[in-house]
Amino acid sequence: MFLEVDSIIFPDCCEVIQVASQQFVYPIFKCGRSSLTWNMESRGWTFVPEQDINKLVTPIKIFLRDPRDRFLSGVNTYMQHLAREGNELDQHTVLYFVNRYLFLNRHYAPQFFWLLNLARFARPDTLVTFSPMTEINQLTDANDHAGIAPLTDVLREKINSFNWSKLELYLYLDQILIDHIDKTISIQDLIKHVQTNHSELYKLVFQPTLNITNVLSKT
Repeated sequence: MFLEVDSIIFPDCCEVIQVASQQFVYPIFKCGRSSLTWNMESRGWTFVPEQDINKLVTPIKIFLRDPRDRFLSGVNTYMQHLAREGNELDQHTVLYFVNRYLFLNRHYAPQFFWLLNLARFARPDTLVTFSPMTEINQLTDANDHAGIAPLTDVLREKINSFNWSKLELYLYLDQILIDHIDKTISIQDLIKHVQTNHSELYKLVFQPTLNITNVLSKT
């Protein structure tokens, strides 16, 4: 059973966009999702029904962003969303919780966690292909920032003062994905790669959460 925070990071929903007959994209927050979804109606793109994601046989493309840059941008977005929703927490308090509890929102949770959520709806042997953000303009020339103001220097400095030694442990998972850019691999083999080649990281990050997704137990 998911805890409340688990359901935020691993929601019971998954978006895969069909952009052509046999071309699919898994859009991740802060990795061009707003730009991709902004184009959907005009391009005739559609979301794959969740129950059909496990039927896809062609690789699903995933655009990746530098982990640290995405974290900074994601926290900035999260804070602006809280302000829009009328949340009365001051910036200092919000940043305390972001730093203390790391991942309370999908905008800055590791891209690897997004991959795990895809795995819950796909098959273990579902193939994914990783591409750099620089290639997203092959699909869309939109540059939609979803109304989010740029990160200020003041906020950047505050986030950079976080306990990055702990953060980097998790963000290294994203670096593993970055190392697979321009490669196609099954979700199962990617998780096995982490388990085999980064065993301590695997234990520290995933062992306490084996019951959360049931993804790892499939591999």
